[in-house]
Amino acid sequence: MPEDFPRVRFALRTPVPLDLREAQLQAEPATPSSQPAWLVVAELPEGAPPHGKAGQLVINMLRAMRLTDTLVYWVPLERLAPGQDAAQGEAQEPPSHSIDALVQDTGAAMALVLGLPAARHLLGGDQPFSRLRQQLHQVGACQLPAVVTYDPSHLLRAPKAKGETWADLCLALAHAGR
Repeated sequence: MPEDFPRVRFALRTPVPLDLREAQLQAEPATPSSQPAWLVVAELPEGAPPHGKAGQLVINMLRAMRLTDTLVYWVPLERLAPGQDAAQGEAQEPPSHSIDALVQDTGAAMALVLGLPAARHLLGGDQPFSRLRQQLHQVGACQLPAVVTYDPSHLLRAPKAKGETWADLCLALAHAGR
């Protein structure tokens, strides 16, 4: 690709707390938890969970990890239009957040990074997706631990990848002290 070829750019949008016990989005977190919060960063074509099959799969993955008593924040990754500034957006666009600001606001101690767009946005670089999985990453100046795994849309298309995803989720749990 030519160097001046426009790359797709993304912005982290306002985190949405998930109540995994009811699988419903809430305006405010349910009950404060003694467990550190988690961030789940992904781009889903259907929007935030639990909408659509991919969103419901995210909810089920988090439940299988037994995070039902933990504050979990869905952080939507949104594609920016060419020439659009991530911080300003358009007048009607929500503001963009840095990973460090999200950690400060939520108290997150772990991030699940779902899919290549989210991994590229948070980690940078151009490593193949297969090399990003099954290792612990540090993101932002705050050095938030993060684990990269498949996005739920991919899992719906390729169910055989669910075993690999479970291994990634176990790695995240192991490093989160659970």
